[in-house]
Amino acid sequence: MPAASCPVATTSRFPSGLAPSVTSCLSLHQKAGLENTVAETECRYALQLQQIQGLISSIEAQLSELRSEMECQNQEYKMLLDIKTRLEQEIATYRSLLEGQDAK
Repeated sequence: MPAASCPVATTSRFPSGLAPSVTSCLSLHQKAGLENTVAETECRYALQLQQIQGLISSIEAQLSELRSEMECQNQEYKMLLDIKTRLEQEIATYRSLLEGQDAK
């Protein structure tokens, strides 16, 4: 309600018949103010929730990417470890052949 139609004043300034209508007007004004405050708060929290959900989605995407990279690195590590093991076996075989030739 506009301020002109509902002036803020104490009820002691008005005759007793006007006091309830002034009180009622103030109550409606206070209710409207509280409803506006609640609506603003809901909007603010909805925006914050949306921002947080966006951050969570971004972090989940990064986590998924990191897991994928880790899996690739793990596969590469296993492959390199297998190559290293085979090379060590091959080196040991050549050593034993060379030591056999040295003995002759």
